[in-house]
Amino acid sequence: LIEKLEQSGAIEGYSARVSAAAVGRSTLAFVHVSLTEHTLAVHQAFLRHVVTLDDVIEVHHIAGDQDFLLKVVVRDIAAFEAFILHRLPTPTSGVGRISSTFVLSSARDRGPIPIDDPPSAIRNEEARR
Repeated sequence: LIEKLEQSGAIEGYSARVSAAAVGRSTLAFVHVSLTEHTLAVHQAFLRHVVTLDDVIEVHHIAGDQDFLLKVVVRDIAAFEAFILHRLPTPTSGVGRISSTFVLSSARDRGPIPIDDPPSAIRNEEARR
């Protein structure tokens, strides 16, 4: 099954799981960002900016009251404050409003992706045989 998943492109790659605390990044926050305006130019400017920030480990364009959900990992609260005040918003980043939720603990933070049925690429390959 693994070989078939690799060949179909369902497995995107392999990586090492690094403990954030072990490398001095024990503060985890989810940051909701609302943009100043909803235009393609502002959207693209925000993405160009946010993907350059090392503290941001995930960026999700979301539906709802906010526009983006960021997963941010930093050393401590002081580093988070510097991130929010000086690194995330810039005159051209399009950041309007920010709200944050801090993670106290995680019972499960990187679970496996469930595979109920073989992906369509695998089913198509098997059907050709």
